[in-house]
Amino acid sequence: MAKKPIAAQDAAPAFHISTIEGQLGGVPQTLALARTLHATLGVGRDFTNWAKDRIEQLGLIEGESYSPVLGNRSDGLPGRGRQDYHLSLDAAKHIALAERTQAGREVRSYFIEVERRAREQAAPLLAQMQERLQRQEAQLHALRAKEAERALAASPRLQQALRYHTIAGLTHTEKARLMGWKTGDSWRVVLKELAALGLADYQPNEGRSAAGQAQSHHLLAAHTQPPSAARSAALAANVQKARAAQAQKHAAQRAGAQGGAA
Repeated sequence: MAKKPIAAQDAAPAFHISTIEGQLGGVPQTLALARTLHATLGVGRDFTNWAKDRIEQLGLIEGESYSPVLGNRSDGLPGRGRQDYHLSLDAAKHIALAERTQAGREVRSYFIEVERRAREQAAPLLAQMQERLQRQEAQLHALRAKEAERALAASPRLQQALRYHTIAGLTHTEKARLMGWKTGDSWRVVLKELAALGLADYQPNEGRSAAGQAQSHHLLAAHTQPPSAARSAALAANVQKARAAQAQKHAAQRAGAQGGAA
């Protein structure tokens, strides 16, 4: 991992604190080096005991706030390196503030500035990634819509099922009867097929309303009538309605998830 020196701004003594890009707990992030922090703070104690005491005092968790590592030898010769620690910037700020000195406060402010710059640098990249994901989602939606069109064109059974699915208030059993089936189990099977095409949500325990009961009797009476041009047009409208409803629902879910993350 390459070091990247960053100059502090608006600090009383001008200093540089080297940071590295690494990971803690599998999360990529900017890390501070404990030995560099120790030297910058001007701590009068030896590094080994100071670092152990601060870790224990602040309750830092290994793998989340810090990670022990072996650094280079001070004399530059080969051999076992010196004990060091990679620190998250939050841990580095807490350690700096725990010194209760002017230098500690300045170092804390320095790391706050480092985080601010990192966010500014990452913002354009995050925007690009979000735009790319939106394009990919749109392409996937268009592909699924074409697949649904082909499946519906090849299956009058699915066309008819979609028509009855868009009618609110009917139970699975009633919709199965409209399809000419005896039980609701057959309806659940076709509903899963519609859900796989993105045209429906599979809800195994749909309820029944009084309005649905009236619609059921009316539709059962008309079920044996031959299809007409008007009924075909209504079926096409139902297909478009189902697709639009699913797209609107998924868009609302994505917006809610993004709002929660923010």
